Amino acid sequence: MWRNLLEVARARRGGAVVSWRSTTLDSARLARDSRVAHHASVRSCTIGRYTSVGRFAKLAFADIGSFCSISWDVTIGAISHPMTHITTHAFPYVPSLGIAPGARKQDVERVRIGHDVWIGTQAIIMPGVTIGNGAVIGAGSVVTSDVEPYTVVAGVPARKLRDRFPAEVAAQIDALAWWDLPTSELRARLDAFQTDDVAAGIARLKGLPAAAR
Repeated sequence: MWRNLLEVARARRGGAVVSWRSTTLDSARLARDSRVAHHASVRSCTIGRYTSVGRFAKLAFADIGSFCSISWDVTIGAISHPMTHITTHAFPYVPSLGIAPGARKQDVERVRIGHDVWIGTQAIIMPGVTIGNGAVIGAGSVVTSDVEPYTVVAGVPARKLRDRFPAEVAAQIDALAWWDLPTSELRARLDAFQTDDVAAGIARLKGLPAAAR
């Protein structure tokens, strides 16, 4: 309990916005201005700036970029049970169950999520999955394979529904790397993010000097 409280306090001192209400942090590195809602659990993760984690979300063994929107009750890094062993039960590698001695022994593949990814409520992201920048994951989806940048996927298992933009437009947005811009620059060019005229928004952001990046 005290260790968790210290981790929450450390994250808040570093500029993250973390709820005190039943939030669990364990070996989590949260960037400034990231947000973790109440009853969320974040274990062995890195989270980028302005990424928000919804209530009751469960994140483990994941590297998550900036400006991601992770809705409530999302599970990232859902650890599987071994179907190739004699038993699927966890007792051979979880000491707290009272049979296996010593530290927990289990191989885990990390999840890698890019920038500006939107993950809908109650979606499940399986271990080892990579999700590209700008992707959208539909609510209730189970993602078992990699997701390409700027695509929309949904279903069980999740499948591609469509591209968010034509390939050349997606490439232009990705090249902007706007998620690395200082907050002051984003604030000054907020109109670029508030319009359906994506071409105009790209042109507005292309005018930034290299030093601003």
